[in-house]
Amino acid sequence: MTIYEIVKAQFPDSTDEFVADYGRVFRNQKIAESDWTQTVDDPTGNASAWATYRQQLRDLPADPDWPNVEFPDPPEVN
Repeated sequence: MTIYEIVKAQFPDSTDEFVADYGRVFRNQKIAESDWTQTVDDPTGNASAWATYRQQLRDLPADPDWPNVEFPDPPEVN
């Protein structure tokens, strides 16, 4: 499901600008939720995969189809 579809399902009358802004907020939340994966002692054992995931999240608004894009899947935690 794309960001656009997620937001429009919750707020059907929202403008495209609202959808894009809300998508950024949701994206920022996903980045914040994965901050713990970037610590020095790396509890996941997979810091590079998490760093890639976080970069994919940061790059989403630059996608020409933004906000009609899907969030990437996070890496698995071992």
